[in-house]
Amino acid sequence: RRRSELAGTARILPAMTFATLTSCLVFVPLISLTGTIGLLFRQMAIAIVVALVTSQLVALVVTPVLAVWLAGRGGTMAAAGWDTRLRHWYMRHLVRGMRRPWSAAAAVALLAGVGIFSLAHLPTAFLPPWDEGVISVPFRTPVGSSVAETMQVGRTLMRIALADPAVARASLVIGRSFAYRRSTPNKGALALVLKQHRTVSTQAVMLRLHRAFRAADPALAALSEAQVMGNRLGDLSGAHAPLEVFLFGANSTALSQAGARIAQVLRRSGRFQSIVFKSASTGSEITVRPRAVARLDGLTAPTMAQAIKLRLWGERAGFLLKGEQIFPIRVSTGGDAPTLDGLPSLPVRLPTHQAAPAYAPLGSLARLGLRGSVPYVTHQALVPYAYIWLRPRPGEGLSAAAAVARHAIAKVQLPTGMTALLGGYYAEQTQSFRQMALVLGGTLLILLVLFGFQFGGQSMALPAMASIALAAPGALAALLLARLNLDSTAFLGILIVYAIAVNNVILVFAIRAHPGARHGPPQIARAAGRRLRPILMTMLADIGGFLPLAIGIGRGTALLQPLAVSVMGGLALAVVSSLWIAPLLYAVVARFAPAREYP
Repeated sequence: RRRSELAGTARILPAMTFATLTSCLVFVPLISLTGTIGLLFRQMAIAIVVALVTSQLVALVVTPVLAVWLAGRGGTMAAAGWDTRLRHWYMRHLVRGMRRPWSAAAAVALLAGVGIFSLAHLPTAFLPPWDEGVISVPFRTPVGSSVAETMQVGRTLMRIALADPAVARASLVIGRSFAYRRSTPNKGALALVLKQHRTVSTQAVMLRLHRAFRAADPALAALSEAQVMGNRLGDLSGAHAPLEVFLFGANSTALSQAGARIAQVLRRSGRFQSIVFKSASTGSEITVRPRAVARLDGLTAPTMAQAIKLRLWGERAGFLLKGEQIFPIRVSTGGDAPTLDGLPSLPVRLPTHQAAPAYAPLGSLARLGLRGSVPYVTHQALVPYAYIWLRPRPGEGLSAAAAVARHAIAKVQLPTGMTALLGGYYAEQTQSFRQMALVLGGTLLILLVLFGFQFGGQSMALPAMASIALAAPGALAALLLARLNLDSTAFLGILIVYAIAVNNVILVFAIRAHPGARHGPPQIARAAGRRLRPILMTMLADIGGFLPLAIGIGRGTALLQPLAVSVMGGLALAVVSSLWIAPLLYAVVARFAPAREYP
């Protein structure tokens, strides 16, 4: 019995070693991914490769020792059970199918059709939605609003948020509280922490609060909601919305008009949950040009600027420390600051009258000019630009939303010299999908070469490759049935399915590795029958391992739910393709292979 166990271990270990090394090569290309997707998946790929190598070491050292030890304990052979009956039933139908191998063409065509249909109807996304429990709500009041006005609006929004049964705590920051010196007074943000034990998702709370905020203050210039991790990913990738439409041109007025028309077309489409249009500018600008009389009174441009600054903002007098917060203190003795309409009557002290202070209105000393919107040049193509932030409706894929945006841009007919570009998470999705497609295609090509060396020819490599590739429609169909998006994690799930399917086909076709062994279709059928139980055990174990993620047990599982569903669907189909389609395809190839391949 010990000799039998050692002989069986010696037969299976070379094939399993090759399968492990091949599976490692499947994940190695993930290490070279760039962008946000590289940051997310690079460490996962390294962990999977290390785990595979470790499992191979366990299979080489620990498993044979346990097998020999268990064999030496004696015992009786178990009677033929359900697995024996299943193997006999499977081999009987497999041999019957291999006698008519052209039936595999119908199965391949059917699976290819399922994959194409699922790919065409799956909504796409960069990453799956997750339930973080912390919401960031940036908002902007109308241009020209003071800090007090923005604070009043922010407190109103905070009261609405705290009245929601799912919100636990809320905080508010306004203007320069963002620690950004150019933050305008009309800019604010709420940070909302949701309750841990709630019956609604974070996405549902965000949608409910958005409607309540808009109803409370329809005059808000901008309002959006996002989870904190989403904001951080946006900072890493430079994206601040699921879909962004950028307009570049030299004329800021034309950019603003074109952007407003595109936003109007997008609103009429009804395909978006929120639409925010912005024209990048520094806000209002006041120009002060001293008159000749100002020079006679001793007022130069710097002294006049200092006088206006002291009159409007006062003099910095220090700071007030309260806990971890620092409040700047400014002292002003001129009363309330004037409005823009009252700016010409602002009294300015004349330096020539030192004995008795004398004042003159600013309008008599300088020419005043006001520009409501001043465009500025940024790193975005080094030209002025306008942009529209779009959030598709729930269930609407980014690719479909991008098609609607392109139609709106074409309908507006941009003037000459103005260009449009789609960005946001959609750009990251496009880049990640392109990279993952290259990884999947390169993986299949590498496997084809390795199988050719391992099996001593392409007569087994081609059926093995076909059976691995046909597992992808199962993953796509599972995502479609589960109503999940096709995102980057789902692509990773397909790659995991490929790695597991490699083990299946190597177990079935490993007979080629034995010198002098017959390896015609009958021998492949017997090898598939012997490998039926371990392949089914592997499939059931893997599906059971991913089941908690697929049904969403525990917090934070939503981020990996598409991966789990795609793995489960792909593995279910990989068993069929490895144990049924691959032998049938081999029987087709064997009819055209040279006779010398079958000694």
